[in-house]
Amino acid sequence: MGSVSIEIGKRLRLLREEKGLSVRDVEVKTGVPKSTVGLYENGTTDQKIGVLKKLSELYNENIEWIIALTDKRR
Repeated sequence: MGSVSIEIGKRLRLLREEKGLSVRDVEVKTGVPKSTVGLYENGTTDQKIGVLKKLSELYNENIEWIIALTDKRR
């Protein structure tokens, strides 16, 4: 995958870890399968906007930061 997918993955992992959540916790809270969360965090698949929106809401972070359009966090 491209460098953008990798950067998004790094940011998603950072947010999850900052919240003290496991991949399983994210699955339970969002309905996003833990395998998908893992693929997103590893940057090995293109992230879908609907899933990114769910994750941004869970992590209380603006989606523009998650998708690397800005370096300014919420």
